[in-house]
Amino acid sequence: MTGTKLKVVAALLVVALVALAAQVASAKSGARPAAAKAAAAPAAAGADKVKIGFVVQLLDPYYTVIVKGAKAAAKANPSVEFLFGAGTSGADPATEIAKVQNMLAQGIKVLVVSPQGPGMIPVLNRAVSQGVKVIFIDTKLDGWNKQIAFIGTDNAAGSTALGKYLAKRLGNKGEVGIMPGLLGGCNTCVLRYKNFRSVLEKAGIKTYLASTADECTEDKAVPIVKNLLVSHPNTTALYSICGPSGIIITKVLADRPAGSKKILSVAWDVLTQEVKDIQAGKMDAAVAQFPVKLGKTAVAQAVLVSQGKAIPKTTDNGTAVVTKANAAQFLKPR
Repeated sequence: MTGTKLKVVAALLVVALVALAAQVASAKSGARPAAAKAAAAPAAAGADKVKIGFVVQLLDPYYTVIVKGAKAAAKANPSVEFLFGAGTSGADPATEIAKVQNMLAQGIKVLVVSPQGPGMIPVLNRAVSQGVKVIFIDTKLDGWNKQIAFIGTDNAAGSTALGKYLAKRLGNKGEVGIMPGLLGGCNTCVLRYKNFRSVLEKAGIKTYLASTADECTEDKAVPIVKNLLVSHPNTTALYSICGPSGIIITKVLADRPAGSKKILSVAWDVLTQEVKDIQAGKMDAAVAQFPVKLGKTAVAQAVLVSQGKAIPKTTDNGTAVVTKANAAQFLKPR
């Protein structure tokens, strides 16, 4: 090796030793190269967040507003990661179950869910076995009581209030048809027509229950409403336990020939279209549930649970009977 080459090698060794010394000094001082910091930061930030699952039955006009309220509240809690999901039909829990399973795989600690029926029990049992705290929103599940809380409408109270209103409106006489949404396995559906029906019958008003499930969907409600009007010509009012079907009742009644006898339309949910129909005199009344408030309350309580804090076993989200006199207050979802 020539003298020139030896000088080059020596210079390279000096450079390497200087770099090594700098790295040692950096390690002792706790400093890290910028690239290492950038790579580590996202992982650390994500690892600190508690995950909360929020799953509703489907994204119909009512549940969509609930989720909108929930997402708005979730933004105010950046230290918690919310995973949102929904089923595709209120009568088929398969998609909703799949959403919950996916969230369990991602390590959620709290699950806010509106269960569709007994088909949800296995996945809810799995959630509890994994230590997940389950909160029911809007809907309870008969035969399963491992949830830590229920946040939703007092359906029995709302049903009673609307029944009293309609009985007075009909002068304690007439015949009322009831569209129950789902037939069997729907706790909310039963609560929404049981007291309503009882109040009317005690007042001397006849009632009948549709034998076909409208599933709270507009397309399925149309033929049911038309059939009820034909099979029960003495009907003086029609009632739906949900908003979408209530809107259809109003549409079908409005499309009848001029001069047809007056039949009242009442329902739940107070969707924007229902409010407009009430203001126009096409629908008589509906029960409001305050879906924006429901979504926000569910998020706030789920965050508390994720922090190890206690929440009420039951939270009543409130109801109100909406008529033409107060409809303007409900044009914007609340």
